[in-house]
Amino acid sequence: MITPKVIPSTVLTASLATVLTCLANVRYKVIRFTLYNSDTSARTIEVQKIASGQTAGYQYTVVSALSLAAGETRDIDVMIGQMLDTGDFIQVKADVTGKVTVFGSYNEYTK
Repeated sequence: MITPKVIPSTVLTASLATVLTCLANVRYKVIRFTLYNSDTSARTIEVQKIASGQTAGYQYTVVSALSLAAGETRDIDVMIGQMLDTGDFIQVKADVTGKVTVFGSYNEYTK
């Protein structure tokens, strides 16, 4: 069974924060992953997709040092189609707190 879901709108901080964690007995497929920079200056973003039981590290980086222009909204194409299994999670951070928002959608597949 496939159930469409939403990645809730989250304002990023300057530290990696979890925006999506795959629950037990399902898989997730990212459909849309969007960033919005509300600042008047460009901001730099990092995205990591981390395997269950692991901690953040460079080896899990999917997007590194992405520059998001002032006022820009951008779909992050490399995130589309990313699969998460039970316990896997996505963490995101910006170079400054409170100026960049992430939101999106995914499909939940029942195992």
